[in-house]
Amino acid sequence: MRAEFTPSQLHVGYDGVVHGGIIAALIDDALANIWFVRGQEALTAKIEVRFREEVRPGERLLISAHPTGAKAGLMTGRAEVARADGSIVAEGSGFLTVKGLS
Repeated sequence: MRAEFTPSQLHVGYDGVVHGGIIAALIDDALANIWFVRGQEALTAKIEVRFREEVRPGERLLISAHPTGAKAGLMTGRAEVARADGSIVAEGSGFLTVKGLS
């Protein structure tokens, strides 16, 4: 799963820095979309996010995610948010419940 996002001034928390909740939401959505593009609904059970660098509005971000496992209705995956130059600004992993997966 790959996507792009460019935050604006509307996404700033303080001091001109994009709020970490916006970055966490990108990771959350990327993990869910691993399954959505396969026609399955996934709901987040738990995510963990590691912030590496601050993000400023106007920076083009590249989001990627891939599954790491699935079993008994539970999916695990990893995601990262990077700048266009490839530097990683945040990474995360999560557990999602997937409807119809057993």
